[in-house]
Amino acid sequence: MTRIARPCTKCYRTIPADRTRCPWCGDRSGEKERAFSHADERLAYALLIIMFFGLAAGGYWHRYYYKKFVYPNEMVPVKTGSFKRCPVNGIDYDLKIETIAVPRSDEGKYSVKKIESCPPEVFLRPVNPGIKDMRNKLVDVELLRNDERARAVKRIYPNMNRVSAWYVGRRILALGMNKQQVLIVLGRPTSEEYFARDGKRVERWGYGDPVYGLAVSNRYADFQDGKLAAFSAGSPMPVRNRLELVIR
Repeated sequence: MTRIARPCTKCYRTIPADRTRCPWCGDRSGEKERAFSHADERLAYALLIIMFFGLAAGGYWHRYYYKKFVYPNEMVPVKTGSFKRCPVNGIDYDLKIETIAVPRSDEGKYSVKKIESCPPEVFLRPVNPGIKDMRNKLVDVELLRNDERARAVKRIYPNMNRVSAWYVGRRILALGMNKQQVLIVLGRPTSEEYFARDGKRVERWGYGDPVYGLAVSNRYADFQDGKLAAFSAGSPMPVRNRLELVIR
């Protein structure tokens, strides 16, 4: 067995390799210390390598077992459902979102669905709302279909489209209505006249004062090609309030 030089633990001088005690201070602790041989060093390195691969294999097996059996079956909370977002004003409504617990392996099967649509009221304007405003945009068809006032109108007039029925049910005029729908909202006109506007023939229905029935010039409905092209319900009251007052 080959011994190696080492420092004395008492006087810190170097003890020769062939001595077991310090020749300067006589310290005998070196007799109890055993120096490593090359064979011992190789054995230590082999044990370290075995321990490293053992720990690596154990970690891999633990990870495989956890991902294969424990991790997929672990219950995690996920949100599922849907909501509607109106692109006109950016407001969310009709939120149907709930949180449920599912296995982690099924987590990707659940999500929250965003539906772009708007309530019909979003397309109302204080002056001259139009049928096309609602038809050409993302109106919530479900709200139109389930609207009680619109359904009541369609029971009487089954051929009327849902958008017009929604306006008629609220006694509101909208550009693009036909004459029948205007009659339902405003009733019979007190006068009729014809004139040209931008090279097109215009038919104007005049209406009297809603309280006294007197003829007024600022309450009328203009038609072009059988469709409502312009109207005025008088001032200073907003259009839809004035129309509601007219029908009452």
